Amino acid sequence: MLLSRAAITMTDITLPTLDGAGNNKKCFKILCNKMKVCGPHNLQRAVLYGLGKGGALKNPGLSALIDKNAKQGRSFNGSVKHSQRLAQAQLKRGVKRSKLKSVKRQHAIRWGGVYLMLRQNRLLESDIKVALTGVGSGVCEEIPAFVLPRNSTTTGASADKAVDSDGGISDADGDESDADQVEANERACMEFPLQHRCLGASDWKLGRQMESCLITPYECSQAMQGHQAVGLDKEYVLACATHRTLTADKVEIVSGNEVNESWDEVHADSLPADVKQFRRITAEQIEKRLLTLDDDTLVALKMNPSIDTSEAGPLFIGKSASLELMDAVGMQHG
Repeated sequence: MLLSRAAITMTDITLPTLDGAGNNKKCFKILCNKMKVCGPHNLQRAVLYGLGKGGALKNPGLSALIDKNAKQGRSFNGSVKHSQRLAQAQLKRGVKRSKLKSVKRQHAIRWGGVYLMLRQNRLLESDIKVALTGVGSGVCEEIPAFVLPRNSTTTGASADKAVDSDGGISDADGDESDADQVEANERACMEFPLQHRCLGASDWKLGRQMESCLITPYECSQAMQGHQAVGLDKEYVLACATHRTLTADKVEIVSGNEVNESWDEVHADSLPADVKQFRRITAEQIEKRLLTLDDDTLVALKMNPSIDTSEAGPLFIGKSASLELMDAVGMQHG
């Protein structure tokens, strides 16, 4: 119906690009028509696999990091008092009221929300520590209240609802719910009842490392979904750039906020095992999903004069067989 409204027939479409849903693939297989999974969907699946959110290989370290960052963020989305403290901390260090930031929710735009959440938390790190603990070190002087054991008929749902009313990932998604601790702290009239949600030094560091590794995939995803259409040729070039970044021996790690942001180059071998697993699996998935040179991609590359497809070019170093195949396919379609 949509095609008929736009006066388009299937013969006008060279290669339909859809998401990777099984019913789409099966439909085109039955019709004996070619299709290709669109670049952004393939890239999303690659990153999700790297984060341990797809496939059989999990990454519990990164899953825990994402859950901790999300729970820390919900402290402000679900509490007026803490959100005001976050704003006051920013004002105190000289941020204009019109420039105040708030935390971001990790599930805002699929996996891209993970990057945006980690980035925003890094920019607000000093303010979050003050808002949740009252001190810049992030280690509260108050002692958490003692948690009384609950009986089987008490669920603590009211405490969860009061704190996590922003509709984020429920505490049940983590290893343990902190509803009992929150309720105990509030009953003790503590000034900072959510102090235990403030990340520790190791988690802040891991968050910066993961943000740095997610920058290039995120920018690649944004470029693929830009206002101007990205063809198979540019999609392949973007995927190659992302793959090179994830397999490089050196990694640029970002730290600081917008005032004192800095980048430090470290060797990839020095990264934690969870981050190295993410880089390895994501690179493998990108190579499998986006760097397979089929006939359509070869023709698109051959027809783009702005892309260096020579044997000495960056795209085809050591890929003489792919070059010969590209020339053969180009002659066939020429």
